Amino acid sequence: MSDIQLLKSLGFSCSPNNAPHYIKELVHFTTQKNGGEGAFREFVEYIITNIGQSKIKSLIFS
Repeated sequence: MSDIQLLKSLGFSCSPNNAPHYIKELVHFTTQKNGGEGAFREFVEYIITNIGQSKIKSLIFS
């Protein structure tokens, strides 16, 4: 499976700010931080704050 197929199949996908433009167009959320500079933490904090823990389980296991 290619990265693009994987991103399209996810319930909620994300990319760091410095991802290629064509990837950022496919994801649901793009971090303000670049990869290696706290992007993953920003993504996790976004999920916890904006989606909620009960919704997270349904997104992960959908």
